Amino acid sequence: MLWFGEKLSGRHLTYWLCGGSFFLYQLHLLFTLLYKRGEVTGRLVDSFIRINATKRVKGDAHNSHALMRVLSTSINGRETMSIIEAFPNGTPIDNQNIFESISSRMSGFLYRCRMDNDYTMLNMFGNVQELTGYKHQELIGNKLTSYVNLIHEEDAQAVDDAVAAAIEERKNWDVDYRLKCKTGDPIWVNEKGGPVFDDNNQVAFLEGVVTTIQARKLQELERQSRMDEVESHSEDIIKQTHTILDMLKTLRLLSLNASIEAARAGDAGRGFAVVASEVKKLAENTGHATTEITRLTKELDALLK
Repeated sequence: MLWFGEKLSGRHLTYWLCGGSFFLYQLHLLFTLLYKRGEVTGRLVDSFIRINATKRVKGDAHNSHALMRVLSTSINGRETMSIIEAFPNGTPIDNQNIFESISSRMSGFLYRCRMDNDYTMLNMFGNVQELTGYKHQELIGNKLTSYVNLIHEEDAQAVDDAVAAAIEERKNWDVDYRLKCKTGDPIWVNEKGGPVFDDNNQVAFLEGVVTTIQARKLQELERQSRMDEVESHSEDIIKQTHTILDMLKTLRLLSLNASIEAARAGDAGRGFAVVASEVKKLAENTGHATTEITRLTKELDALLK
């Protein structure tokens, strides 16, 4: 870029281009950084080397993309060497295209919108149509529908509350909710965003990232369904063990009565007394096992909640 060349060299444009009014693509500039107490005080251009053919470009629009990067270092204020490297193929860098290319890799989209009742979209980048079924042109400016109409009715309040709390606390929000796709099917998404304040500390925009979490949510719902099923079975087991415990109490009582009657019968009741004693032991052992089952089932139920 012409102005950048002047800034680096500290010299007028004519010094760089020998009176020309164009900039040279595909070149390397080798220059020395002059430091004073660790701060850049000036730059002295030593030389420039043409790589391949030069190209004449008029106008700042192209020149603003001519240089790709500046690598500079400073070590304790010593003089160091740096290289300005031009974009390799001489093609101007289009930041907009780069931004759109990067955002297209994500399973969602980036947005900036107004803080109004419709969340009126101003900018959207990424896989908007793949996620919602709507082209971004149909959502920007509420051309076909507003973004707020895509938020599931059962989740709308949670989204509004998250945004309002973040604005009040001047921080970001992080909220899961469902979007109603153009096909009518809901899809789970996660939104991370935040407010943009102007110089008067008023909210100028809202911006954020919306990504799909459909697969994760489906797994969570399936896991929750299984946990609910296990909990239901646990409750049934506890009910059955309570029934068994009640039966064992009755059996122990019958065993006690049988032992009393056998004692009254004397020698004739000795055999009956032995049977009653064994029934009592069986009832007690079964009761201990049933109590342990109840305890373990309750612990499992507590872990699932």
